[in-house]
Amino acid sequence: VENVVMSYRVTNLGSERVILGNVVSDPRNYYEFKVLQDDIIGYADVVLEDRIIDIKSVSDWEFGYLIKPDYDIGKEKESNCMQVVTYAWILKKPKASLWFIDTKSSASVEYDVRVNTFIPKIEAELQVLRYAWKQEELPPANPRAYAGKECAYCGFMNKCFTLEGKEI
Repeated sequence: VENVVMSYRVTNLGSERVILGNVVSDPRNYYEFKVLQDDIIGYADVVLEDRIIDIKSVSDWEFGYLIKPDYDIGKEKESNCMQVVTYAWILKKPKASLWFIDTKSSASVEYDVRVNTFIPKIEAELQVLRYAWKQEELPPANPRAYAGKECAYCGFMNKCFTLEGKEI
């Protein structure tokens, strides 16, 4: 299904053919598509007719774990799963995938993410955040990635920055 050469991917999904950075034959497919709601902003890497694909580069060391047969993507990469499912949910796509590329060898592995597993978690998180924003106070910090330094990757950064009077 995939052919990876350095930093781009060719995908054939039925009649859809996409090269990252260029939509080859189907204008319904996008690369780096902005996902925006009143209180959420993010960028979906690849938007196809029925799925969202988020691309992650990883070290060769981490890639070794990703390809183990018993690797649990939902547990080990929960933040990434929630991110791609949030985009799928907002854009009304029934499927979501995470595609990991080994930065050293350009090998890749793609995981389908169970969308319905993460929607209740996303809704619960949004409920807490939206309540805090309605009260015009910052929600309690609960970072899951990058040792708590994930603001630059957070889909709610615009809302927090607005409450703090900062520009994005």
